[in-house]
Amino acid sequence: MGKSLQKKLTIDDRKLIEKYIKKGYSCCETSRIIGRSKSAVIREVKNGGGLEYSAIESHRRAEERNKQRYEILSARNKGICFKTTYKTRIENLEMQVEILHDTIKGILNEK
Repeated sequence: MGKSLQKKLTIDDRKLIEKYIKKGYSCCETSRIIGRSKSAVIREVKNGGGLEYSAIESHRRAEERNKQRYEILSARNKGICFKTTYKTRIENLEMQVEILHDTIKGILNEK
């Protein structure tokens, strides 16, 4: 299943992961019990501190990462990422219109 289609881990999922990891269950066993993919549980535990895994801390970090991703995408959509401004976009569009105009004019003159 693609990343975009996967359901994100909730705080409840993370609390269950913490509970079973602290009881000594493996990531595979934990994944079967909570109904999540083995890779999701392994990645969560690895990124969350291994045997010292904390659901609350891991969830906080995940929320922070999601917030940062959202801000980056918002900035891109507003045209302020990659040093692209509205002025630059308009200049590029004007250039494209000129090219189209010249191309159409050339085609019409050929007839």
